[in-house]
Amino acid sequence: MDSDLQILHDASMRILSKTGMRFHHPEALELFSSHGVNVSGDRVRLSEETIMEWVCKTPASFKIFARNPRYDVAIGGDATELAPSYGATKIVLPDGLVRQATLSDFASLAAIYQQSVNFNINGGILVQPSDLPAGVCRPAMLHSLLANSDKTILGVGGGVEEAEKCMTILEIVFGHREEIADKPRSIHLVNTLSPLQMDHDALGAMLFYARWGQPLIVSPGIIAGSTGPMTLAGSIALGNAEALAVIALAQMANPGTPVVYGALSVEADMRTGGPASGSPTYALSFGLTARLAKAYGLPCRSGGTPTDAPNLSPQSGYEAMMTLMATYSSRVNLALHAGGMVGSYAGVSFEKLMVDLEIIAMVKRYQEGISICADDLALEVIDEVGPGGNFLSHGHTFKNFRKVVWQPTLAQRGQLGDSSKYMDLIARSLDRVRKEHEPCYLPDDKNKEITTYLKRLGWDKSGTLRSISDP
Repeated sequence: MDSDLQILHDASMRILSKTGMRFHHPEALELFSSHGVNVSGDRVRLSEETIMEWVCKTPASFKIFARNPRYDVAIGGDATELAPSYGATKIVLPDGLVRQATLSDFASLAAIYQQSVNFNINGGILVQPSDLPAGVCRPAMLHSLLANSDKTILGVGGGVEEAEKCMTILEIVFGHREEIADKPRSIHLVNTLSPLQMDHDALGAMLFYARWGQPLIVSPGIIAGSTGPMTLAGSIALGNAEALAVIALAQMANPGTPVVYGALSVEADMRTGGPASGSPTYALSFGLTARLAKAYGLPCRSGGTPTDAPNLSPQSGYEAMMTLMATYSSRVNLALHAGGMVGSYAGVSFEKLMVDLEIIAMVKRYQEGISICADDLALEVIDEVGPGGNFLSHGHTFKNFRKVVWQPTLAQRGQLGDSSKYMDLIARSLDRVRKEHEPCYLPDDKNKEITTYLKRLGWDKSGTLRSISDP
C-alpha cells in the first residue's frame, strides 16, 4: 500500500478494534463468536489480524453465469461491467412531471437493458413498482426480468424471506441449489446501515446467499456530514471499516464466497441533507476506494451515471459523463446506477437513460485509445495526396471511415437553430427500442411453473409481466 492507503487502512482498523460495529442478527453474532471475535451484546470488535485473515479468503475475481452464455460476466482485474439503475420509486417524464413507477416500467427498463450492447448485467430493482403487493414484490420483479432478459442477473434485494422466494424461482429456471452454488446465477447487493451497523434483514439475506455461493456486493452508503464524518477522508475510513467487517463475516459463513467491495462515500448537500451524487468529490472518493479494494485484492464497485439533476438537462449530462469517466479511469469492476437515474437516486428518466447509453458508448470508445500501426500512420497515402490535395476521395478513406469514425446516435453536429430536434431524436430512439424488443420468454413449462408459484404467494397477474408499454 502507498502511504495514503496505509493511513486509511490503519484508521479503519482502529475503528473496528476500538469502536466496533453492531450486527442485528443472532446468526451473525454466533459466527463471530465461534471464530474468537470479541462480541459484547450486539457490538462486535475485530482485530486487524482477524479481519485480514478472513478478507484474504475472498476471490480476487469470479464469474457469474447468464441464461444466455454470451452474457456470462467475469468480475475482477481491470475490466469494468455496467449494471442498471437501482432502487428509485419514481418515473420522471420529459416535461418534468413525476409519477409512481409500475411493474410495466420495470419491464420496459429490462427490455432496454436487454437490447443494449453495453450491458451484460440486467435486473436489480430497476424501479420499485408501486402496483405490487409487498409479499410478492421481489419474486414478481424477478419473473418480469426473466421474461424480458437472458442476461446475467442482479438480484432484487430484500430480507431472507424474499431471498428464499427468489432462489425458488432461480431453481425453477436453472436447477437445484447445489447446481446454482456451483455455477452462480445471480449477484446480490447488501448495504450496511451506516454508521457502523447492519440490520437483521440485510444480514439474513447476506448469510443466505453466501451459504449458497451467490456473489455479494457489500456497499456501505456513507453520506459525509450525515451518516459519516463531514470530511471525506473520515467517511472513506468509516466505509472501509464497514465493508471489511461484512466481507469477513461473509467468509466466515462460507469461505471463498465471491464478494465485491463497494465502500461508496458521497457528500451531503447541507442545504437539504440529501446525497450529492453529481459532485466531483464523489468521483474522487470512489477513485480512492477502488485503490483500496485493489490493494486488498478485492473486486470493487462504484461509479455509474448518477446525477443530482431532477430531470434530463445539461446538468444531468455533464455530471453523468464526469462520473462515468472516473469509473473507467479508476478501473472500477462493477458500476451500478449506469443508466437513467436522476434526482440523487430518487427517480428514473427513460429519456436520460437513452442519453446515458450514448455517454457510455462515448466513454468506451475513449478508453479504446488510438491505434498506431503502418496503415494508421498512412505515410504512403500522405505522399500520394501531397501538399494541397484532399483525402476525402482517397481509397484509404473509404477503406477506414466506417471503422474509425465514431458516430453518435443522438448527438447533433454543426446544426444551429431548433434544439427541439434533439428531444425528437431521443423520443424516436426510445420508440425504436420498444418496437424492436423481442422478449426472451421463458420456456412455457418454466413460465407456467413460476406463475403457479407466484399464485401460491398471492399474485395472480403474471401475464402482465411481459408487457412493454409506453412509460
